[in-house]
Amino acid sequence: MATNYTSLVSSENKLKEQFYEYLDLTYLIHKKLWDYILNNKLDESALADLNNDEEKSDNWERDILDECVWIISKDQPRSSHLRFIISIIYSAKDLERVSDYAIDIAEAVTRTTPTKKEMEHFKRVSTEYLSFFKAFMDVIKKKNVAEMYTKAKTLKENFLKFYDNEIKEMLKNLNPKSAIDFHILTLVMKSIDRSVHHIYNVYSNFRFIKNDGPSTKKLKF
Repeated sequence: MATNYTSLVSSENKLKEQFYEYLDLTYLIHKKLWDYILNNKLDESALADLNNDEEKSDNWERDILDECVWIISKDQPRSSHLRFIISIIYSAKDLERVSDYAIDIAEAVTRTTPTKKEMEHFKRVSTEYLSFFKAFMDVIKKKNVAEMYTKAKTLKENFLKFYDNEIKEMLKNLNPKSAIDFHILTLVMKSIDRSVHHIYNVYSNFRFIKNDGPSTKKLKF
């Protein structure tokens, strides 16, 4: 039993809300990224805006980790309470990496001029990716995350199947004279792939923890 159970529960609820806000921010960074790309507005100003958001992400991660350390030292959580806090720590690191991948994509795209055909591929992939991300946010915020295992696994498998087919089509239509340099195309697509795996990691971190705290916060998109 924690030294002060009431204080621990209050701290966990606050931490959970803080983490949900970080999750929202990470999604919004990627949504903003693709809005810039698909509307041909990814200029120096847009890149600076995204870098500013990524810096906010770094600050969120640091604040969450500090809060976790404070809760552990103050309330001495045990059993499932300690596992919950450790899950938050792992997940914050995953979200920080997802934010970094948004900058990787932005910097890669600014080094070239995508063709119309490539923009069509980007639109399809980004739409599917953002839909996947949003669906996972809803899964992660469920009261009992473990019950969502089948849905989570299906979401990931369906996206990766779509992703594999799309990248095959992109490579099939690649025109060496006018297309994005192969290494840039690879970087963009790989960054999306890695983001998906990190998002799924967040779900996996919470899979065996009952989410009894505040989970009714509505997302603002």
